[in-house]
Amino acid sequence: MLTAQGLDTLGNAAPAHVESVRHHFIDRLAPTDLAALEQIGPGVASREVVYGFPPKSGVWSRS
Repeated sequence: MLTAQGLDTLGNAAPAHVESVRHHFIDRLAPTDLAALEQIGPGVASREVVYGFPPKSGVWSRS
């Protein structure tokens, strides 16, 4: 949960973060690499893993 101040901070940082990711990552990929990311994106986005915490089983897996 974010406080109002935290949400404002996140909103202020987002444009620079997005531009940096585009410049340092996305713009360096070939069209075929971008297509591969589009294909795997939904599976990655659907993971219920919170960064820094292991899954309930305590075991990381690729499934």
